Amino acid sequence: NKIINFHKDLNGINYIGGTPPSDFEIPENQCPGSFQYLGLINQMSVGFEWLPFNVNLICPIFTDMNKIWIDYSIATKPEILNKEMVNNLTSAFSEVKPDSFIEYEKITFSTKESGKVEFDLGHSGIPEWVQFSDIPRCPKTNKTMRFLCQLLSDKTVKTSRTNIVPSSKYHNQYFETLDFWCGGDLFVFFEPESKIACYLIQNT
Repeated sequence: NKIINFHKDLNGINYIGGTPPSDFEIPENQCPGSFQYLGLINQMSVGFEWLPFNVNLICPIFTDMNKIWIDYSIATKPEILNKEMVNNLTSAFSEVKPDSFIEYEKITFSTKESGKVEFDLGHSGIPEWVQFSDIPRCPKTNKTMRFLCQLLSDKTVKTSRTNIVPSSKYHNQYFETLDFWCGGDLFVFFEPESKIACYLIQNT
């Protein structure tokens, strides 16, 4: 696979953060902090022509999650496949409740093929594992899933709106900017036939 780097671009057709499109529905859930809207990968971008549609990224990033499976059969109304597990997730952040929300400033970006990972907003093509290789198989087709993207914790992606009140100055750092479980990376995989995505976080 070719490495596809994400570069901040005011004219980019992809974005990190922002608010969901008006016709997009985050699935109902009871996990701490609910699901955060993390942006959009446009199928017209370089490296993403294989996608069946634009993918809106969502994930409960403040939970003690392992793998989150999302069915995008209806692209604007995704469903959680492992919903019972998701609803029973816990969080190390006591201030995060099921009705908590957090939104991030919208940063647009473009994609470009490269010979190496440049560690800007994120990349696609080949995952740069933080801990160990963990490529999932689709629970419906049993096919090896394609690597959609790796997003980095990024202090340049600021929080624009939230109702979370940090319990300490130390915890505040995790709610001021985009942070995947204490400085980790978010990995997203997608299987275009079944339209199922898998989300997981790794950190040091």
